[in-house]
Amino acid sequence: MNKRNSKDIHKVATRAGLMLALATALPLAGTAQAANPNYKLCFSSSATATVDGNVVDDPAWGAGAWQFGSWKYEFGSGGAIPDGVVQGTRDTDRLYFAFSVNHDKTWDDNDVIVLTIDPGAGNPRRRFHVFPVCGGVGACLDNPATPAVNEAGKAREVKTWTYNAATSSWTNQIVNPTWVQTGVTSQDAGTSKSWSVEVSIPISTAADPTNYVPIPASGLFGLYFNMIRIDGTDGSARQMDWPVEATDIGSPVPLLLEAGTPAEAQWGNGTRGGVTCNGVSIGWSDIKTNQTPTSYISLNQANYFTATVHNSSVDSTGAAVAANGVRATFKIANWGIPGSSEWSEVPAASNKPTGNIPANGSADLTTGAWLLDPTTERPKYSPPNDHQCIRVDLDSVNTTGNVSFLNHIAYRNMDFAETMSPVRREARISAAGFKLPRGKTQHEMVLKEYAYNTPKGQKWVSEISGLTKAGDGRYTLKLAPNAAARIQSAVTPPSVDIPISVLKVAPGTGGVNQVLTKSSGSRPLTVAVQPGNVVTLIASGQIEKSGVAREPVRLGPLGGDERMLRRAIEPRAARVAEPKRLVKQAPVGMLVGSFDQFKTSFVVGDATTLQVPKGATTLYLAVNDVDGEFATQKGEGYSVQVTQTAALPQYAAVGRLVPSRADELGVRLPLGANLPTWMMCGELKNGKKLIINGKTYDAVDNAGCFGYVIKKIKKEPRRWWPWGG
Repeated sequence: MNKRNSKDIHKVATRAGLMLALATALPLAGTAQAANPNYKLCFSSSATATVDGNVVDDPAWGAGAWQFGSWKYEFGSGGAIPDGVVQGTRDTDRLYFAFSVNHDKTWDDNDVIVLTIDPGAGNPRRRFHVFPVCGGVGACLDNPATPAVNEAGKAREVKTWTYNAATSSWTNQIVNPTWVQTGVTSQDAGTSKSWSVEVSIPISTAADPTNYVPIPASGLFGLYFNMIRIDGTDGSARQMDWPVEATDIGSPVPLLLEAGTPAEAQWGNGTRGGVTCNGVSIGWSDIKTNQTPTSYISLNQANYFTATVHNSSVDSTGAAVAANGVRATFKIANWGIPGSSEWSEVPAASNKPTGNIPANGSADLTTGAWLLDPTTERPKYSPPNDHQCIRVDLDSVNTTGNVSFLNHIAYRNMDFAETMSPVRREARISAAGFKLPRGKTQHEMVLKEYAYNTPKGQKWVSEISGLTKAGDGRYTLKLAPNAAARIQSAVTPPSVDIPISVLKVAPGTGGVNQVLTKSSGSRPLTVAVQPGNVVTLIASGQIEKSGVAREPVRLGPLGGDERMLRRAIEPRAARVAEPKRLVKQAPVGMLVGSFDQFKTSFVVGDATTLQVPKGATTLYLAVNDVDGEFATQKGEGYSVQVTQTAALPQYAAVGRLVPSRADELGVRLPLGANLPTWMMCGELKNGKKLIINGKTYDAVDNAGCFGYVIKKIKKEPRRWWPWGG
């Protein structure tokens, strides 16, 4: 997705965009000034986490692992489930970190988290190694023989060091320091294992008078973290580190984990306050076209591309602030695992839309139309290439330099699928742009299958051609430099029940309610829900918006180009006063929802997954518009598939999540979090080695993922053969 050298492909080359992430901010007194100034994470909220490993249901993390808390950093791979998520917050006395890792094939004692902190002001740097799981069982169980070790729900082992500037070395190792608190949970989905660990470190003498990390009350301190996931089936080590530019731990000759801490100049920064930070982010499900499915490219209709951009920026006082002048550049490549040199910019009108992202909110950035040229473009995007991987690169045109990014590259490589059995698809796997490992003449890629959101033991069946099978759910592929291969997959999900109801949201829906009491139209559509349930909404269809002496403008559930709509409905008394809109920050025509009759609201768009908040019994759906204009909506309306389930433990991103605040709008979850999901992810051997606790591992880079979210499983029709065969 970026440089595609021996680094992970998601390690974004930000040198061209250093101005974007607060490069103009000067270090303050006490700051660890050697750290990279272009990466900043805010510990500005005051929330005490319950350190038990249950990340998803801890209010300290923003009422759920997928809500913005104090800060959240996601290691995406193009698939529905991220490789990992890291969050951070603090209270008066402690820093809290939450590390979550997915796609782990084995429970391994050498899974490890590396965390370093430089308090500055002459205080020594500290390094922590946290080994969260116990081999064979996941989260550790009680061991009566050694009660201080392998305690149930705690990390297997914690080590800490201090940095000796005089000798340029890490010294004073302490094993299992009592002042570092940990909590671990784990989940076994059969084809994949996941673990989460919370870490609490005292930052004041009130927390621990002799052992603490005295980070400054304002300004910056140095910060680096790395989650290393070990796969015992192939002896590989996959690193997820922040900042993304930091050098991976490892070398062509084996390198000890303890000797691989990156130089402090490559660390990022944390702050308790006094600095503008956090920032803009985007995920895989925020990227879509106006087609069905939303990675589809129409050969004969106009294609529009949309990125929903989120903003958690705060200023030096900790107040949420807007991020202005954010620009999205859209790129496409064939569905599968593209090479870095294979991305091309979408040739749409205005393919780099720019907009302002509201404080503590989101905004859609949408391209103009792209109608494929019948001679030069339609053949290129005809089947099997009508499904595409869509990538968005974010940057800023704001010359004041006050826009920062939590992540600024994401890509969409998942499709909704409706199946009798099986789902068949061709994918392209490419090595174009990868740097060949030293001494090698071929790239070696390992591809691994993962299935989520079905009960453990339910069998998925897959037939993969074009790869060499290397084990259960594991394949290998060797590629010459810049070469590519096409693979065929046939995937059959287990015969699980997906509860489905289909609703019709007619034009004008939402015009009569307690918010827009004077508007024409009909009342919002209602769906009975239960608190704590997980609801996935998938919408398709269109409406038309007519205006004065204008042709109707066609809109989809994502909404439309607001400027186009303005032209369509002008003139109207010069619009001195903006009419009341159902959802102010969403375009006219967008499918929107609410749990309290639109006193508060959220965007549904073409699809969303969320958890019903405490106390809610009804979900309201409407078509967004301004007061008095709902009657101008025409057309077929929107068809909405609703899947509502309990928050079952098998859901990888849900777990025991229960909203804790009655006023919560509804916790946003990964798209399709309660739907069966199949993914295939690639890892490239990069020629480096890493030694952890005496064992040597092959370092691998993430090559990306692709797959399906199964929205409907239809029963295969019974065939009747007249000859009785």
